[in-house]
Amino acid sequence: MTLQNSSIRKKSKIGSYVLLFFILLFTLEIVSYLFLVKYAYVTIYIKLLTAIMFIYSFISFYKWSKPDKIYFYIFLLFIVKLVIESIVNFGSLLAYPSVLAVIFPVLYILVIKNIFKNTAINILHVLCKTIILFYIIFMLFNIGDFGFNITSNVFMENMDEIGPYSGDARILHARTIFLIMLPYLFYLSKSLKKPSISNLLILFFLILIILLHQHRTVWVTTIISTFLFVSINNKLHRKIFLVGIIITIAIIAAFLFIPNLLDLFIDRFQDILDPFNEDNTSGWRYLQILSYIEYVIQKPILGWGMNGFNLPNPFIDFWEEGTGHHFHDAYIEIIFYFGIVGLFLKYYPLYKITKYMSLKKLSDNTRVLIVFCVSGLVFSFSYVPPLTFWGIVGVCLLYLEKDLKFIKNNAQ
Repeated sequence: MTLQNSSIRKKSKIGSYVLLFFILLFTLEIVSYLFLVKYAYVTIYIKLLTAIMFIYSFISFYKWSKPDKIYFYIFLLFIVKLVIESIVNFGSLLAYPSVLAVIFPVLYILVIKNIFKNTAINILHVLCKTIILFYIIFMLFNIGDFGFNITSNVFMENMDEIGPYSGDARILHARTIFLIMLPYLFYLSKSLKKPSISNLLILFFLILIILLHQHRTVWVTTIISTFLFVSINNKLHRKIFLVGIIITIAIIAAFLFIPNLLDLFIDRFQDILDPFNEDNTSGWRYLQILSYIEYVIQKPILGWGMNGFNLPNPFIDFWEEGTGHHFHDAYIEIIFYFGIVGLFLKYYPLYKITKYMSLKKLSDNTRVLIVFCVSGLVFSFSYVPPLTFWGIVGVCLLYLEKDLKFIKNNAQ
């Protein structure tokens, strides 16, 4: 009987790994693009995933907690609104799926949180290992074509910033490098708890990745998340000094072995400190926000919905007609399409997570997930977080829920 139970548990664990891979890990662009190669195929996968999430939610939502059900019902109201707008104005059930993609993370968070509620696997550990492994594999496949060239700003033809590619010498898009922060925080936590050679070397490697890909938003987000993690961790002693040395060595090594990196850092941080300068990307984002204010004022509560897709781009019109709007600020994107109500709906889980950030009795893994999710609030000012991020938010809510339940049971 014991052997039979062990076999059942093993099969259940394997099933959980397979499920995790196809509905969360495969949303990593460095994973999906390695397997599917073409943007069109990845798009088909995302559409299938969306359909599966809807089907699963309708089948299983009755088992969810009351707050999750309410959250789900509000989401469905937005979907009904989108469908009605689409049928009435465009004669199609869903004329522009990219508008649905803006609000879809709400459902994705709920499904990820609930579908893995009874799993025995360490999701965070699997996530971190997968991100590191596929980053290495992806770079090995592409390094011959790109290479690191910090002085070059040549646009990579035919990339057009599709998928994981940045379209320039930085190789990978900020959305992908942002996700490197999760294993960074994971190994920062492990190094502070147990500063072994292997943990410190992996941490060193991850810091180099973040530095070398030269995304200022990721640099700023990493700095803020590091300070946050250190400030909420109540188990730190002298080990933080050792980890600080590793981080310093990684930065110095990057400066010594990569020509002009120091000058690049100075130049990029000057841009960060002067965010309203129209000549840098921060100023560009600021101008984009200002240009959309008039649209936002017209429909501030529920946004433009499906009707917003074809509105003239008020800022830059070099994107092809019929491709919608291309936002570099996640907050403006959600407000434009779904208004202030949509903003609160989409970012409410992050508010909920932030509330528990300083709770002392949380597990190390939950702390890592919380800080990473909170860092998404900063990242959202410059980019739209990838779907994978919202899946990780669902994982964080699951870990947090288990911790709070454990704390409550021990207090009784």
